[in-house]
Amino acid sequence: MDGETSPVLAIVSLEATDPCFWSFGEFSGIGPMAGVSIVMGRNGSDRDNMLFAVYMTESDRVPSYLKPVFEKYFFRIAICVRCLRPMDDMRIGSFRGPDGIGRKKFDGLACSCGHPIWSMTDSELFTAQYAANRAEYAWRRKQRMNSAGGKHSQKEIEDILAIQKGRCIYCNRRFGKRIHWTKDHILPVIDGGANWALNIVMACKSCNSRRGSIPFRTFCRLLSPEQNETVLVNLVNRIVAIGRAGLTGEAYAVFEEGLALHDPRDPRYLDIVRRSDLARKNASVNKLLPRSGSLILRWGLAHTRKELANLGNRCEQTSGSKRQSNHGRTSLGKRSKR
Repeated sequence: MDGETSPVLAIVSLEATDPCFWSFGEFSGIGPMAGVSIVMGRNGSDRDNMLFAVYMTESDRVPSYLKPVFEKYFFRIAICVRCLRPMDDMRIGSFRGPDGIGRKKFDGLACSCGHPIWSMTDSELFTAQYAANRAEYAWRRKQRMNSAGGKHSQKEIEDILAIQKGRCIYCNRRFGKRIHWTKDHILPVIDGGANWALNIVMACKSCNSRRGSIPFRTFCRLLSPEQNETVLVNLVNRIVAIGRAGLTGEAYAVFEEGLALHDPRDPRYLDIVRRSDLARKNASVNKLLPRSGSLILRWGLAHTRKELANLGNRCEQTSGSKRQSNHGRTSLGKRSKR
């Protein structure tokens, strides 16, 4: 590309001389995503724009989950390097590999002129990249959820929200117009979790995203001691509720497996501990939550006894105060008669 002064002239020169169709002094890639890979490069004399090609890795068409991304972030923004027309559809063409792998051909997005190389500014392309990655993540999550097995009803979700008093299981913020609830799995779907109601807790989007796939008990160590107690009370109520309603063995087995998991070396967990002083402090003082449903119920019984004992003490103190007050009024009355 020495001596070329623009991306257009560089591409024309490469088409005439390079058997691999195109090449760049700088080269990188986005993906591969599910069904698509985006390869990028930059013309050494043009530092404001990225050149890229989009090729299919699994079929001869753009996956349906990515179509809205291309329509919003590529159409009318990406420019064909050869004819300078903006991208306006998902026309597929065949072209030689952009990474120097000989004459192997790929199906990829091509302009109406037949050219597969496009140009966008750095910020435009990286915005589109972010949107594509988010779309892929949502698609893969949906695929995992569909194959996870298990089921729950809307009534069960409403019951969970009622048990949690309309609050996030992790941060205790109340759900509302600004804080929306999401379903979080005690045993993550990625680790074999299922969609049984007992495997679901309600969390705000922020906490759900923060936890990711950190094991449930491991993540709860990052919460305040008070919130750990709230989590346990919620779980006790959940177990008691299903005891009345009945539960399949498979659903309870998933719940038990989710509780048993603990990984203090989880990379995401370690990153939160490293970045947050409060999380690090909580992790140092919190005990792990019980590792099974039976142990949670045992904690619930001990907690109830403690609460009843405290209630009894308060009643005694209140009763003693009233007796002392009544005695004082009686003594005052006797002195007045004298």
